[in-house]
Amino acid sequence: MGRPRTFDTEDAIRAATRTFRTHGYADSSPQLLAEAIGIGKGSLYHAFGSKHDLFMTCLSQYADENYDDFIRDLAGTEPARDRVRRVFEATVAADRSDPDHSGCLIVNTATERGMSDTAASNVVWNSIARTRTALRDVLEEGVERGEIPGDRDLDALADMLQCTMIGLRVLGRVSENDDHVRTVIEAAVTHI
Repeated sequence: MGRPRTFDTEDAIRAATRTFRTHGYADSSPQLLAEAIGIGKGSLYHAFGSKHDLFMTCLSQYADENYDDFIRDLAGTEPARDRVRRVFEATVAADRSDPDHSGCLIVNTATERGMSDTAASNVVWNSIARTRTALRDVLEEGVERGEIPGDRDLDALADMLQCTMIGLRVLGRVSENDDHVRTVIEAAVTHI
């Protein structure tokens, strides 16, 4: 019989998620992950299985939490354009407040793992689809309230907004030019 677990699983997942966000999947070695969590490599494997199993746990939990934050930021009764602007600004602010500028694990995974990791790609695609649907719902509310012309292609607008949000997350990792970011946000919102 092994020793009892002496760490909090949720704290461990948060530490591993931070490591994957900061270093990426490839550069997050089992040793680095174990050190971040504060356990030995043997305990890491015993508790979480493989590095990929731990990554999938972190990615799935991050996707769910990120979506919950997104929905909370998108909620409200003000006009659709204002709600979209607010969620874009909150996304940029969250990324900018991260001292490591580690970005979004969903976007990072899409660019690093791409289609080479089917399980991770499925989580990424699900996350993108959920946020796109939420954006489309807000646009539809805008049409119903007369804020957005009824002849607009809401699917195309939702796709454009989703891509803008992903682009803002990438831009936030490489640029600190707030004026440029505000210009991108306003350009996207103007097209609604």
